[in-house]
Amino acid sequence: LQQWIHSGLWMNCQTRPSGMLSCTYTFTKNDIDFYTNAQVVNIRTPPFYDWQHNLLYVLLFGQFFALFALVCFCYSQAADVSKNAPFLFTIAIGISALINIGCNVAFQIFAHMVEYRFYHVSVSGIYEKQVGYSYFVHLTGSLLLLLSFLFSLAYIVVLYNRPDVARNNRSVCQNRHPQEDFFAMRALPELPPKYRK
Repeated sequence: LQQWIHSGLWMNCQTRPSGMLSCTYTFTKNDIDFYTNAQVVNIRTPPFYDWQHNLLYVLLFGQFFALFALVCFCYSQAADVSKNAPFLFTIAIGISALINIGCNVAFQIFAHMVEYRFYHVSVSGIYEKQVGYSYFVHLTGSLLLLLSFLFSLAYIVVLYNRPDVARNNRSVCQNRHPQEDFFAMRALPELPPKYRK
């Protein structure tokens, strides 16, 4: 009997004896015995442990920081924004990358513990869980967050080491050429008295 069980943070996939892959999403945290309760054994879905539930909340918190970083990035593209928006983007994307990579490490640690690594279907049916593809998709996303944090950090270092660039842009606008008024548009003449109200 060739049956594989791929366990993710909230998605579990099993290959049936016919070769069909079936996936289930579990989000419940009931205080029942997963191995002896007849209702759960008949469902044949791996349990959703407390550590998975807590890790899911931490992961959603990290995604909130990624969303906040996206808002800061969009706001920093405006021309009249100070240096605070890119700085907030760097902080938020760094926190998000740290949380997401921490979730990946915690998932690997818990997934390899003996009490969570094996799935008991019956007395003789013990299957070893494999890490599912959703873990690797999230790991890739976490590494992209880390890469964007490093690029953002390099940009912030350049931005704060060259404060004269922003100051020079403002001073160019304030210093005008002495002959500029000669070439500028002249003011319109005043309205005749009969058209004034």
